[in-house]
Formats: sequence, C-alpha cells, structure tokens
Amino acid sequence: MNYPFWDVPLIGAGWVIGIISIFHIMISHFAVGGGLLIPILERRALALKSPEWMGALRRNMLFFLIVTGVLGTVSGVGIWFSIGLAQPAGTSALIHIFVFFWAIEWIFFLIELTSAAVYYYSWGRVSDRLHVALGWVYCVSSFFTLFVINGVLSFMMTPGEAWLKAGTMQEFSGAVLDGFFNPTYWPSLLIRFLACLSLAAVFVLMSSSRIRGEMEPALKSGILRYLLRWFVPALLLLPVGLFWLLYMLPEPQLNLLRLPELGLLPISMTVIFASVLTAVAAFLLVWPRPLKFTPARAWILMALAAVVVSSAEYSREMLRKPFVIAGYMYSNGVRVADVERFNAQGFLTKSLWVDEENDFAAGKAMFRGQCMICHTWSGYRSMNRLLKGRTRESLQSVLDMLHEYKPEYHFTQYMPPLVGTLAERRALAVWLENKARLKVEEEEEH
Repeated sequence: MNYPFWDVPLIGAGWVIGIISIFHIMISHFAVGGGLLIPILERRALALKSPEWMGALRRNMLFFLIVTGVLGTVSGVGIWFSIGLAQPAGTSALIHIFVFFWAIEWIFFLIELTSAAVYYYSWGRVSDRLHVALGWVYCVSSFFTLFVINGVLSFMMTPGEAWLKAGTMQEFSGAVLDGFFNPTYWPSLLIRFLACLSLAAVFVLMSSSRIRGEMEPALKSGILRYLLRWFVPALLLLPVGLFWLLYMLPEPQLNLLRLPELGLLPISMTVIFASVLTAVAAFLLVWPRPLKFTPARAWILMALAAVVVSSAEYSREMLRKPFVIAGYMYSNGVRVADVERFNAQGFLTKSLWVDEENDFAAGKAMFRGQCMICHTWSGYRSMNRLLKGRTRESLQSVLDMLHEYKPEYHFTQYMPPLVGTLAERRALAVWLENKARLKVEEEEEH
C-alpha cells in the first residue's frame, strides 16, 4: 500500500468518479457531436439563404462555447483529480502506458478550444467558405480527442492478448498500438460517436424548442425536423454498436452479464430499450406538430438520452470487473504480476502510511487498501450489512477464500483476490470483527 487513502463516506470514491464522469460525458459528447452538427447546420443555412437559420445557429454557438469550453474543461479536470485520489495506481499505469497518446490528445484538445473560439468570434468577419472551414477544423479536432480517449477507455476493458503477453514496461511500450487498437476499440468508437451525435442533437432540440412557433413557424419546424434526421438514426444504430461490442468481449466478461448480483443484463437491456424509446418519442413529439414542441418535451428527451448514456457507461465500468485494467491490474490497484510477491512479502511491508506492528492499524490499512475502492462501511455496498452476525472464525474463513482465489469460487468473477501474509489477513479479520461489534453496540445504545 504505497498511497494514502481517500475515504468518501456513504457513496465511496468510485461513485464520486462516476458522478463527475457522467456529467463530463454529457458535455464532452455534446462537444464532439456538436462539432459535426455546427458546420453541417451552417451549410444548411447558407444553402437555404436563411438569415433566420444563421441567427439561430449563432445564438446557440455562444451557449455551446461556454458549456463545452468551461464546464467541459472543469469537469475533465475533476475526473483527473478524482481518479488520481481513488485509483492512484491505475491512473499512474494509464499515464505511463499511453504517455504519447495523452500528449496527442492534449494537442487536439487545444486545437478544439482555439478553433471553437475563432469560429465564434470570426462570425461575419471572414468569408462564408472560410467560416465553414473553421467549423470543420473544430469538428475534426474534437473527433480526434474522442478517437484517442476511446482507445484508452476500451483498453481498460479489453487490452488484448498481444499487449497482455508483454512482461515488462519496455515490452508494454512496444505493444502499445495493440493495446490501443484493442478488440473492442471500433465498436466502442461507434457507440460513443452515435451517443455524441444524439446528445448534440438533443441539446439543439432543447434550444430550438424555445423558438416561438407563432412568430417564426418556418424556422422552428425546419430546424426541428432537420435535427430529427440525425437524432433518430443515431439512436436506432446504438443497439447495433452494443451488440457488436458484446460480440467482441472475451468469455469471462460475457459471463458477468449472467450474474444476477451485478445486474448487468437489465442495465444493458436498458440501453437498447431507452435508445429505441427515445427515438420513437422524439419522432412522435416533434415531427407531426413541431410548433407544439416545448422545452418541457425537450427535457423528456434529454432525460431519456441521459439514461441511455449513463447506462452504457455504467455497463462498461462493470464489465471490467474484477479489474481496473483487465488482466493486468485488479480494481484495488494490485497488479496481477504482484500477487505472489505480496503474498510472500506482505501487502504493507513497504507502506509509508501504517505501523505494521500495530494489528489494529494494519487491519484498517488492509481494509482501506484492498476493500474500500468498491465497498463503504455503512453506505454503498455496505460492509456493515455483509458482516452482520459473523464471528472472527467465519470472517477468517471468508478472507482465506478470498486469498486462495480458486477458479471454482463464484466471487472470483467480480472480486479481486485478497493479497498479503497470514498475519496481515488475521489483522484484517480482527479489525473487521471489532468494527462490526462497535457498530452493533452503537445501534443498541440508540
């Protein structure tokens, strides 16, 4: 255990990452999908020779610039801050493995921010042709940020056999392209791009719903119906991308779908159902009577789109279990290659944060270092509930099973092994028993 621990009560550190990530994904996907819609909508406005279309697009561009440039950037920093605290070992590994890819992503990100600002502030000051070209610069740069990030995220789920066979960091670096363009890279990219396009369209639908139909009927109906041509097909193609992704998954991860305790199958089905439902709802709410499309109806579509995106991202996170990087590093930050060393030498041997001679402190450090990335004491995946009524002997038996980690044990499909010496595992059992007993006494007093 080489890092201090970030203890987040009730929800745990994992859900802090999840909450920030869902917020960031909604905005970043809006940015990427908007990158495609912006030049397309401008070309449409020029083809129609419609100053009303152009005015609506220009008004939306300021909102787009602020939301993506400010909220997207701040929430992206929030993700780095939270994963660095909650998963320091995993974050360090991803930085070292993909250091040049991160540099490339930041170059495209800077181009993206710059081109968005130049596009907005050059409106009416350059030729129409040049202005549309600036929009395409933004489109391409924003897409390539997705292109790079998708490689890292899909790598965490399926690094691929070629990369996993490498044994040292130098060999990992040599096989980095195999890891980047991993088995689920292309289906993941398709799913994310369709989600980007869907979210960008629903944001513009929300904005366009505020156009007063009695004042500008042609403008409102024209924009709304044009957006449906992008929104509905993108949503209907999402299940195709999901089935392609599932087809490319290795057998152990497919087996996770069959575990009722993870609830992955209904969540995956939610993605499909919500995608189709959102597409149908959008068509029925907009196409027949676009002038009646109100902000309240737009919020319904936004809520449904958020369900699609959040369910898909939650499924992706759960399909990595019991790893943070599949086949390489477990969700508690223990590398597969280090399991035997930790068992022989101890998990806390080189820790700077705990006194190994103190059994209570050692047990607490074992719990924090190996359990609390997934469990809290009294909140999400409550250990207090799981341990209720257990004796020290039964606790030790469970910990020994986690340590032995035999393939026939059901939990090995979604829980990492418990590493460490016998003394460390006994210290953990003592700490868990005392913690559970104190909780019971506290409840009895009240």
